[in-house]
Amino acid sequence: MDTAQVIDPDRLLADAGRDLDLADFGPPHFRTGLRQLAHSLDDDRTLTRAGRDQAREFVLAPLRNRLLLARQAARHPEIAAIPLADPVFVLGGPRSGTTLLHRLLAEHPALHAPRFWELTRPATPDGTTADDLIRDTERGLAALYRQAPAFRTIHATAARDPEECTWLLATEMASMVFSVNFDIPGYTTWLLAQDLTEAYRGHRRQLQHLLWRRPAAGTLLLKDPYHGLWLPAVDRVYPRARYLFLRRDPVTVTASLANLVRTLRQVTHDRTDPDAVEAESGRLVTALTARQEPLRRIPTVAGRTLEIDYDELVAAPDRVVAGVLDFLGLAVDALCRTAPDGGR
Repeated sequence: MDTAQVIDPDRLLADAGRDLDLADFGPPHFRTGLRQLAHSLDDDRTLTRAGRDQAREFVLAPLRNRLLLARQAARHPEIAAIPLADPVFVLGGPRSGTTLLHRLLAEHPALHAPRFWELTRPATPDGTTADDLIRDTERGLAALYRQAPAFRTIHATAARDPEECTWLLATEMASMVFSVNFDIPGYTTWLLAQDLTEAYRGHRRQLQHLLWRRPAAGTLLLKDPYHGLWLPAVDRVYPRARYLFLRRDPVTVTASLANLVRTLRQVTHDRTDPDAVEAESGRLVTALTARQEPLRRIPTVAGRTLEIDYDELVAAPDRVVAGVLDFLGLAVDALCRTAPDGGR
C-alpha cells in the first residue's frame, strides 16, 4: 500500500492542524474514538484506492470542525452560556419513519431543527459566510448522488433540510455514520461498548455553537435513529428531554437498513457481502430494541415519551402530527404537511 494512503490517527491530526494552522482540538475524549476509527479503516482491505482517500477525508472533516469549534469557543466564551430549551428527540430504528416525522414537525414555528449544512459545519472558518458553507454542502451532496444515484431515492436531502445529529457525533468521533459508510466492525464493536456521556456533552456544546451562529427561538427538534443505542447518556446530558419513538416491523427495518448500507459502501469498497451486511444490520436493529426498552420503562422517562406507529404515520400524517403536537403542548396550526418523498 502507498504510504500516503495509510490511515493513521497521528497523521490525521497533523494534517487537520496543518490545513487550518491550528492546534487546539478541544476536550480530549475524542482521541480514543479517533484511534479506534483510524485503525479499523486502515485494516479494511476492501476499500478501493479512491475509497481510502474518501475515508481519510471523512475523518479529516470532523477533525477540522473540532479545531474551528475550539477557536470559536476561545474567541466567544459567551457561547458556553447559551441556554438550550429542553430538546425533543425523534427516535426509532433506522428506516422507521424518523426522517418523515422530523421534517413534518420541523415546519412548526415553535420547533427548531438544525439544518444539514449546520450539522456538518458547526463552526465557521474565517473569511467564510453561511452562504459559502451552504454552497459547499450542496456540492458535497451532488458528488455523493453522482457516485451513488440510488441513495437519492433512499435518503434525499439538501443543505437547508433538517438532518441527523450523527454529524455532530462524528465530530466527537463517536458516530454510527462511520459504521454505515465503511466496513469497520472493530470500531462498531468498540463504539457499542462505550458510555458516550462525554460525546453527548460535546453534542450539547456544538448545539450551543449552532444557536450562537443562527439564533432561534423555540424548542430544539433533534433526530438520529442511533441515539437509542445510548439513551442513558442522552438522558444524563438532557435530563428533561422528550422522546418520540417510531415503531416499525424490525424485519422490514433490517432489510431497508441493509439496502442503505450496501448502496453507500459500493462507492468506496471493491466488494460487499450482502449476507454479511444483512446480518450486521440485524444486529444493530436488535441492539436498538434491547437498549431502548429498559430506559423507556422508567416512570420518569415514560412520562416524557410518546410512541408512534410507522404505518399510522404514513397513512395519516396530519392526525399523527396533531397528536405529537398535543403531547408537546404546541398549537396545531396551519402547517404544510405534505409528506416528503420516501416516508423514511
